[in-house]
This record gives sequence, structure tokens and C-alpha cells, in this order.
Amino acid sequence: MDLTKRIDRDELEIMGVRGGLPRCSQSRGEGCILSKNDGVSFYGTMTTIAESPVRPGILWVGTDDGNIQVSQDDNRSWTEVSRNIRGGGESCWVSRVEASYFDAASAYVSLDCHRSNDLRPYVYVTRDFGATWESLTSDLPSFGNVNVVRQDPRNSQVLYAGTEFGFYVTLDEGESWKRFMTGLPTVRVDDIVVHPRDGDLVLGTHGRGALVMDDITPLQQLTADVLASDEHLFAPRNAVLWRVDARLARGVTGVKNFYGRNPEPGTAIHYYLREPARGSVRLTVSDAVTGEVFRDLESTGEPGMNRVQWDLRGNQPPVTSRAAGRGRPPQAPLAVAGSYRVTLTVNGREHSRVVVVQEDLWMDQR
Repeated sequence: MDLTKRIDRDELEIMGVRGGLPRCSQSRGEGCILSKNDGVSFYGTMTTIAESPVRPGILWVGTDDGNIQVSQDDNRSWTEVSRNIRGGGESCWVSRVEASYFDAASAYVSLDCHRSNDLRPYVYVTRDFGATWESLTSDLPSFGNVNVVRQDPRNSQVLYAGTEFGFYVTLDEGESWKRFMTGLPTVRVDDIVVHPRDGDLVLGTHGRGALVMDDITPLQQLTADVLASDEHLFAPRNAVLWRVDARLARGVTGVKNFYGRNPEPGTAIHYYLREPARGSVRLTVSDAVTGEVFRDLESTGEPGMNRVQWDLRGNQPPVTSRAAGRGRPPQAPLAVAGSYRVTLTVNGREHSRVVVVQEDLWMDQR
């Protein structure tokens, strides 16, 4: 089944020239069909496909000649819906179609028109199987085509967009976009994955490798109500007491192995302050049963999102004269598996969350 527009590429114009003129080689007298020599091996192909996570059998397809097709009966029949898009991007490369995680009738589409000398961004959403489309481009930079759009699997209002020149996020389903480039070079972003279990954000770039932002769960929990509150403590991600597998360290390999940087040990604790804190801020980790404080964490009263890493260690024990004579202080105790309570005290109010510390159950599977 051909889901493209079935355009004869031999009839396409390139730079205003169509068909057999000009000639590729005047000396040999050979005709030249420009559209067969533009560097594309095949034309009229599917470029993106997605199935609804809400209702299996609902399929979305995008093509390199601008078609968007949807099947609601598991590939038995298809409906072409790109003709219903208004506002630009007709016949452009469909760079991504993203079926909604929350609604079977909804999908998001990004269009890449740079092959038509149009580098404007195009992002659309449909909520009725493509019968109508709404532009979500809003305040994305006017120069820079969109290569990928993704919906967050846990927060329906959060969308991610990878463009020719960077990475953007919206917290209100496209009403406004924010450049999300902390620690990220200016680079073309070609793909986006949100890890469904760990809540990590993975970007595939053109020329700068794969980049990972560890633990975006507070972003997934960020809502209009949270932003309107004076302070908010986010639910922490579970922590794992990872064990070192000595079997992986027996070989002597010199410098031939490449190791990427792992996430910091433990778990991150995030809290939000709408305004600078009035007075000191205290952040503690306590035993969930006894209430005994296990660790006092350094914290800040700066407005905005704050992130503090708990390395699963307790407070440093006092240094005795005997320990000092050994040349180094005693090591802080390591947490054991179980439940702990994180408490944020700020502006005279307390906010608490439970964090679970797990054993390394995956050791024997590695």
C-alpha cells in the first residue's frame, strides 16, 4: 500500500528547471533529469510511524512528500489528513508524528520544510484523528526547522521539540516554549526519548553524540498549580544501592576502553521556591519509622528549581582523637534498604516526601 502522494520525481522542478534541461554533459549530449540527481536515492517514502499507546491498532504515518495518514482499524484502511492542515508546511517532509500517550484521537506532528527553502518551525496537534489541526509553533524561534516533537509520557502538557539549532520544552502544550539548553551545545537535535522507567531525557544530536539529562521527574511533576505555590517539594525518584561487579574489572585493557560519565550516586531531591526564601532553608533525610535524622543536606533559598543530590550517606560522625591519629576521618554511614522521609523546612512551613532506597536486584542479571 502506497501512503505517499505518488509524485513522479522526474517531473519535479529544481531551481525552476524541470525535466531534461539543462543537460548533465553537453559534450556527451546526455539529458539530465535534475530530480534524479539531487542526492536522494528514493522519493515517495515513509519517514515516521507511530502507534497509539492508548488504543492499539491506531496507526499514524508521515512521508517525505508531505502526506500524513491515519488508520483506525489496524492497517486495513487509511485516511489522508495532511490536507486539513492550515498555516503552512504543505508537501513538506514529515519529520515526526507522535501519537498521544493520553488520548487515542490525538497526535502531534512536526514538519521540516528546509528542502523547500523554508526554515520556519512547524508543529501541529490534532485531537480528532486529523480532521482538524492546531498550530503549536507559538513563540518557537522563527528560524530553525523542527526535526522531532515528543509528548512527555507522564505529563500531557509537557512537549519537547528538537530543532535545527537547539532543544525546547513547553509546560502548557505549546502555548509558550522555553529554550532548554543548560549544559547543551548549540546543535541540531534529531531525536528525543524519555526513559519510561527512570525518567531520564535522552537526546540524539547531529555531530555531538547522544546526551542524557539524568532525572527529569520534577519537570514531569511541574504544573500550573506548582508554579503558583510559594514552595513545593517534588517526589524523589527511588534510589538504588548499586554494587560493583568485580567480574567486569579483571582485564588489563590500557586506554582502549571508553567510559562515559555515570550519574551521581544516590538520588536527586528537587524543590521549587517562587520567591527567595525568608530566612534559612533546612533539608533533611530521616528514618521513616523512627523519625531520627539520618542526613542534613546543604540547601539554598534561591528562587526557582533547586536540586540537591543525596549520595545515600548519613551525617559525618564526630572525629575522635584516635581516628584523627589514623590520618583520615571515619566514613559516613551508608543507608540501608528501606523508606526514608525527606523534609523541607522553609518560610516557617514543612513539606515531606518519602524516598525508597532499594537493593541492587539487577546484579546477577548484568
